[in-house]
Parts: sequence; structure tokens; C-alpha cells
Amino acid sequence: MKYTITTLLALVSLVGTSQAETFTVDNRTDGIAQFSTFRDAYDQAVDGDTIVLTGSPIRYIGGIVLKRLNIIGPGYFEVGNFGSNPYEAELELSFRSAAGGATFPPRDPSGSSVRGLVLSERVGSNDEIVDDYVSSSPPITGITFDKCRFPSVVRFGQGAQVTRSYFDNFGIFERRGQTLVSNCVFRRRLTIQGATEPDRSLMNIDYCVIEGGLLDSNAFVGGENVHVTNTIFYDRDGIDPVIENGATITNSMVIGTDTLPAESGNQTVGSLSEVFATGYGSEASRYVLKSGSPAVGAGLNGTDLGIYGGSNPYVPFGIPGIPRMQELTAPSTVTRGSGLWFRVRAKAFAE
Repeated sequence: MKYTITTLLALVSLVGTSQAETFTVDNRTDGIAQFSTFRDAYDQAVDGDTIVLTGSPIRYIGGIVLKRLNIIGPGYFEVGNFGSNPYEAELELSFRSAAGGATFPPRDPSGSSVRGLVLSERVGSNDEIVDDYVSSSPPITGITFDKCRFPSVVRFGQGAQVTRSYFDNFGIFERRGQTLVSNCVFRRRLTIQGATEPDRSLMNIDYCVIEGGLLDSNAFVGGENVHVTNTIFYDRDGIDPVIENGATITNSMVIGTDTLPAESGNQTVGSLSEVFATGYGSEASRYVLKSGSPAVGAGLNGTDLGIYGGSNPYVPFGIPGIPRMQELTAPSTVTRGSGLWFRVRAKAFAE
């Protein structure tokens, strides 16, 4: 008998020697997992546990997350090239904190991590993807998003670390807490809310590609205490892509006619074809620098500009670096004398 394992079965490698548990979720009717909804797994989980979501054509409803969890999906875009399941895992959620009260303890998701998921804010609300219930709630810190895709407008109300991720639409950051964004793609715009308020927390943007255009006006609207390095800006409508609003931009590039402060190691080039190997191309090859590109070695300390620069480069398809078990083959019946022999086929992915 032959079974296809559609869930990311990384239980041993994820749990390690700690006491934390890992829960698998598959919301398809023929799914093989411990739970069929994210909320059921969430209700079972405690701080430090891991929830693994299987790719599915049906969105997972996460709701408000008040616990410190590790949440993992299969990656995005062409994930079917790497296993039998062709689907992404889209999760709708909002991280929140709560101060607690007479009948319930404080809740704080600080330190949570999210990898390999397609993420959207809660539908039908104005919730940010990271925020607090009320101003008296404890601040959220240390939430990380790595190898994620954000297909709709997404808003970060508190500090977070976002790395190697893909924004199809607007990315909006309010900076109530220190924020780091690196090796990310912004296809439509990156906006800093409260842009001219100097008391906003520090935000670092490094090794990104930030685009605008298609009637979206500017690619980047910055703000006080925002530092941008090793980044490429481009506006598809030919409009000046960058509004600094007090942001510090160094060792970066504009594709088009706009200019950045020349004394800070910035430069301007005329077209995409001067910079990238294949123009837009497929998602796997998009934003790869061509040989001889002016972005090669133009970054701080001689690094390359863009999403593949630095020590933590972008990974196409956002597949988490955990083993993916793809197939289990086992006999339909066994005898007491023969025992149970089975074969497992798995594939490893780089982190």
C-alpha cells in the first residue's frame, strides 16, 4: 500500500530535546493530520509549541493569536515543484497582546515565529497583523516573519522582524517598536506610517527591492529614524519612486530618473535591463543580478544590492529549511514473523 504524506512531517527535527510539542493541521477533506482547523491546534498549543500547516486551496482561519508559537507552512508560489501537494497555506491572523485582568492572565505572543506561509490580516476588520488590544496592553516584541508571502495590503502596528518575504501589495509599518526588514520584495509600495514623528522607533531596511507604479504613485514613503541600505528602488510608471521624509538612505540604487544623495554611496541607473539578468522573468529568477550589473558590489562593505545580497539572501518559493517527507510505502498486511518494513522518501531544503 502506498500513501502520499502531504503534511510537513518534521516532528522530530522541530521538537528536538525540548518539551515543546508540534501539531499538524490539514483542512482538506482527505487530509492526514492531527487537526483539521488552525483554531483546534491553537487551543491545544501552549507557549513555545509549533503548528505546521499543510498546503491547501482553502484558507486557514487563525483569528487572534495571543500565544508565543512557531507557525510553519510549505512555502509559496510554485511549491508543487517540490512535492506532491501543489498548494500554498494561507493563514488569516492577527498577533495581539492583552494586559490581563481579574479572571485571565496577561497574554503576550512576543517571540513568535512564522515561516513559509501566505499571510493575510483578519478579513472584515482593520486589525494589523501585529498589534495590541488597547494602549495599556504590553508591547509585542521579537515576532519574526521569514519566507512568507503577503498577497494583500498588510499593516504592522508594532515592531517585528520580516526577512526573505514577498509583498504583492502595500506593506505598511507603524513602528511602535523596533523593526527590521531585510531581503524582501515589495511589488507595489512600502510606506512608513507616522512618517514625520521623530519619536517613532528605529526601523532598518536592508537588501530589499521596492517597487511602485501601476497608479500606486511612489514606491517608498519613508520617515524619521528609518535607515535604508543596500536596496533597489524602481517605479514602473516612471514617477519618482522615493519620498525620504527624513529617512536616511545609503548604498542604494534607483532605477529610473530619481536621484538619492550621491555622497552616501547611492546611484541611479536608467533601466531594469542594466541591473537584472532576466527582467522580471519567473519568480525563481526575478531580481537576480546580471553579470556586470552596477548593483554588484555596490552595497555597504562591497556586498551586492538587492534581495540576494548579504549573509541571509532571499530564497525563492519560501520553502522552510526543514525536511519534507514526500512519500511512505508500506505493505498492506504483515505477519508477526516478517515484521513491518517500510520506505520513506524525503527531501531536504536549505534554510
